[in-house]
Amino acid sequence: MDAPDTQTLMAHTPVLAAEALQVEMAKILMLEPDGRELRIAAGVGLLPGEAIGERLAIEPDSPAAQVIAQGR
Repeated sequence: MDAPDTQTLMAHTPVLAAEALQVEMAKILMLEPDGRELRIAAGVGLLPGEAIGERLAIEPDSPAAQVIAQGR
């Protein structure tokens, strides 16, 4: 890829990650400004009912909540 724009990079990243990890599903989750939801920014092999742009609540005991709590 030659100097991809952000949207192109965002779309290809989950595909490349899934291929490299030899898994069927990968997605990029972006923290919403309210700090309580994640938005599916890009993905491949999403679960039934998931869609790009969908917002997901951050469950207190989830890996995402643990990462956010640690500030990483």
